[in-house]
Amino acid sequence: MGDSVEYTPGLVKTFQVAMVFDQSQDLINSMDFSDDGELLVTTRNDNNIRLYNLMEEKPKLEKTIPSKKYGCCNAKFTHSNKCIIHASRLINNDIRYLSLHDSTYVRYFKGHQKTVTKLDMSPSDDTFLSASEDNSVRFWDVRSSVCQGTIEVKGRPIACFDSSGLVFAVACSNMCIQLYSAKNYQKGPFNTFEVPKACAAAEWTDIQSSTNGKYFALVTKSGETHFIDAYEGKEISIVGEKKNATGRAMACSYSPCSSFVACGGKDGVIDIWNTKTYEKDAILRSMWLHICCFTHEFPFAMTPFFHRALSLPPPQPQPLFFGFIF
Repeated sequence: MGDSVEYTPGLVKTFQVAMVFDQSQDLINSMDFSDDGELLVTTRNDNNIRLYNLMEEKPKLEKTIPSKKYGCCNAKFTHSNKCIIHASRLINNDIRYLSLHDSTYVRYFKGHQKTVTKLDMSPSDDTFLSASEDNSVRFWDVRSSVCQGTIEVKGRPIACFDSSGLVFAVACSNMCIQLYSAKNYQKGPFNTFEVPKACAAAEWTDIQSSTNGKYFALVTKSGETHFIDAYEGKEISIVGEKKNATGRAMACSYSPCSSFVACGGKDGVIDIWNTKTYEKDAILRSMWLHICCFTHEFPFAMTPFFHRALSLPPPQPQPLFFGFIF
C-alpha cells in the first residue's frame, strides 16, 4: 500500500458494491489476494479454483482450475502471484502447491490426519502454518514436501503469523493463546495468554494479527470478536453481538494500517470497526457475507459466500479499493 493512502472513518463509510463477478449458487469457502494486490483466488464447494485479474479496466475471471478429485479450500497465495497452496476437502487431508501458470501441482504436503482448517503464509519467507482438526499445527516450507515441525495441542487449533513473520500464535481448545518464535518453535511457546471466561465459552473460528503487530483479533461462532493485546495478553475490547451469530466459521481482516477491522456477520452484513475507539464506523449490507480479506497493497477487501462483488469508494487520487465477495 502506498504511503499516501490513508484509511479514515469518512472513507470507509463510502464503500459500496461496484461490481458483481458472478452469481453461482455454490459456497465460496476461501479466498486470498496476491502480495501485489493484482490477483484474487477463490475456492468453492463446486471443487473449482478461480483466478481473477483485478487490475484490468474491468476486473475479470482469468481462469478456472478444476480440483474435482480432491476438492479445494483454504487457498493462500505464496509470495509469487503464480502459485498458491490449498487444502483438500474430499479424498484426503493433503495440502497442495499449485502453479497457476500451467495449472499443475508442484508438490504435496502430507501429514495431517483430519481436515485442515487454516493455512497461513509467513509474510517474511516461504514458510507456512497449517492447523487441523487432528489437534496439531504443522510448520512447512513451500520448497520442500517434508514437514518442518509439528505442535500437538489439546483441542482444535487455529493459528497465524504476526506481521513480522518472526512470531506465530496458536490458539487452542478455547483456553489459551500460545506465542512461538518462528525460528525456535521446537523449544515450545515463549508466552501463553489465558483468555477471559466469556471468550473461552464460545467456539473459536479464526485468529488474525493486526498489521502493526500489536493486537490479535479472536473470532468466535458466538458472533463476537475479541481483541487481545499481543504483548500482555489482556483483552482490550469485544465487538459484535451474540444475536448476530450465524453458526458458520466466521473470520475477520485488518486494514493495512491496522486502524480498522472488518468482520462478517448475520443477514449479509459486514461491520467495519475502528480499532482506536472500537466503535462501528461502517456497515456494508448485501447477501450472505461471512469472511473478509483486505489486501496489503491497496485498500481493498473481499468476503465470500455465493457470488462475488467488488466494492469501491468514490474516485480518489490514489487507487483505493474495497471489495467483498458474497
